Amino acid sequence: MAFVGCGECGGYFELEPDESFYDFDYCWCGGKLLYYQTYQDILDNKPTEPTMQINNNIDTLQEIEESEAFNFEEETIPSKNRIINKINFVGIFSGLCMFISLTLISYVLCFEYLYNTAIDVFNSTNDFYYTLATLGFLTYFIIFFISVSSSGMVTFIGRSKNYTTGFINGILFGLIILLAITCYIIINMGFNSILMMILIMGTIFITLCAFGGISGIFIRKILFPNRNN
Repeated sequence: MAFVGCGECGGYFELEPDESFYDFDYCWCGGKLLYYQTYQDILDNKPTEPTMQINNNIDTLQEIEESEAFNFEEETIPSKNRIINKINFVGIFSGLCMFISLTLISYVLCFEYLYNTAIDVFNSTNDFYYTLATLGFLTYFIIFFISVSSSGMVTFIGRSKNYTTGFINGILFGLIILLAITCYIIINMGFNSILMMILIMGTIFITLCAFGGISGIFIRKILFPNRNN
């Protein structure tokens, strides 16, 4: 028997003898439906092109387009394929490019401002900790903008379709950035207090990236409410 599976959430179901692949428009999660000739094809993730057989209960293409999304049962494709299907590598690459660009732009535009602000605050208050807190507060807004914008680009360009997928891609993007920074510090400076501070701030950064991933899907749903692909 033939099967219909979702390339987004990993759900699948077996077609009944009187059912056709074209009886269903999209999955409940908004994912694109794929056609599998056998169950082994599902395990191997090898979809094929279905033959055009329209159910007699659906008379026109308009009715096909208006058919409701099929709500999958509990059966799912093995977890390894489900996780891989949720990762959008094109979106992550786009996010990395945007992260690097925004970081360089922020350094050029904001470094001198932050430096002068820190000197002015310290000269006026003569309080090192207050100066450090002020500098950290301003830096946080820069990090917030860079992380949320970059991770939002991951899910926006990657065309992620639901908030769970956006959350996963956002966290993965944040982990990649944090891992790269950690490796750089270990190679060039070794284990030190700066590394511990980066790891602590990394928790905040990953949280912001997860929020940005969800925000990217929210914006995409507003701009393209009728697109499922």
